[in-house]
Amino acid sequence: MLNKIMLAALLFSSAAIANDTNYFAGVGLGYSDVNVHQNDQLNSITLGNKIDENGYNIAIEGGYHYSDKIDFTLNYQRVIFNDVYLNNVYASTQYKFDKTWKYIPYAGVNLGLSQLHWSKKPLNTIDNDYYSSSYLIGVSAGLLFPLENNFTLKIDYQFNYMEHTTNIDDSGAKSEILHGGSNHVSIGLRYDFNL
Repeated sequence: MLNKIMLAALLFSSAAIANDTNYFAGVGLGYSDVNVHQNDQLNSITLGNKIDENGYNIAIEGGYHYSDKIDFTLNYQRVIFNDVYLNNVYASTQYKFDKTWKYIPYAGVNLGLSQLHWSKKPLNTIDNDYYSSSYLIGVSAGLLFPLENNFTLKIDYQFNYMEHTTNIDDSGAKSEILHGGSNHVSIGLRYDFNL
């Protein structure tokens, strides 16, 4: 499902780029952390390893300059931790403030979907969840540094909220692992197609 969404977004953006000059594309790489909490519901379960809360993210975006102040983007973000990874697909609207010195500050909102997949099993039993889907809502803020040849350096911070729940059942004991809000800091490059 996620691959089909990404393919449709890339085909749409490719066709649009051929007909308009207000489009841009970008990539980014950065650091992420997520709020993880374990709730024991019946007895207690001790996990073999502490659940990782720190990782890194890789992002791609395609967007449209609606005006001098407003950008719309479609985004894919892969967030990788030691034991889980997240696939986030979301739309974003960003408001660009007036240029200050050599950079343009911006603030935005994100809305989309998130999928969590375990790359390691939390416990070796057959009654565990290994993936979860959730809505994603978030905010972003950052700086754009225009460079030469239609390139822009982008420094971005995002807080995204989602509700991923993994249910664990082990010999009568039941527990939940909750992945909630996540923080992302990244640096990347944008290319503007307006020639």
